[in-house]
Amino acid sequence: MTKEYSLDGYLGKIWTRKSPYSGSNISVYHSEQAGMDHSEGVKYHAVCEDHGMLMGETTIARAKSAALDSPSWCDECAKEDKKRHPNLGRQFQ
Repeated sequence: MTKEYSLDGYLGKIWTRKSPYSGSNISVYHSEQAGMDHSEGVKYHAVCEDHGMLMGETTIARAKSAALDSPSWCDECAKEDKKRHPNLGRQFQ
């Protein structure tokens, strides 16, 4: 039986923080419990709460890692990171 997750009143929400790069609110959800696509081995999602972008992952650890690196998959976080840290030299696709 899968552990039931709930945080801040959201079913499936496991973890939440501020992005160290963009300052955006980022979270990790159990995909199935949160009603997200959980096909093809995606069990967890990293979510940029401020911009509505998602990144599917196979483990909680990978989802947390992706969430903390939100500028690599959220274009708006990448723009904010560039504004906040213009000399950091991070490059995102």
